[in-house]
Amino acid sequence: MQTTKAPKLKTKRSKISYAKWGYVFIAPFFLAYALFHFAPQLLTIYNSFFENYREGLTQVGPNFVGLKNYITLFTPDKNGTIDILKYAGNTIVLWLGCACLLYTSPSPRDRQKSRMPSSA
Repeated sequence: MQTTKAPKLKTKRSKISYAKWGYVFIAPFFLAYALFHFAPQLLTIYNSFFENYREGLTQVGPNFVGLKNYITLFTPDKNGTIDILKYAGNTIVLWLGCACLLYTSPSPRDRQKSRMPSSA
């Protein structure tokens, strides 16, 4: 008697995909970046359309003024200076001042002969 073997059924093994784990581990960084970088920028833009300041101990605002703050920023004042250019100049002076304060002269160790043999 001849026996026939049942055909082997090919079982498909599912391959494990590790690609999603990269996204899982990088997602907290992108969430924190969005929260602490983009949210303050958007709030700053939103608040720029309002008048909000203190006069002594009295809080003035927030009053919606629209583009008035931007118009004031780019319009020459009674002395003929444009505020945004004055602010940019002050920022450059502070950057250069801090750069000069943070600059350190070369270390005495840099002047010593190197222990490594020179190629020349």
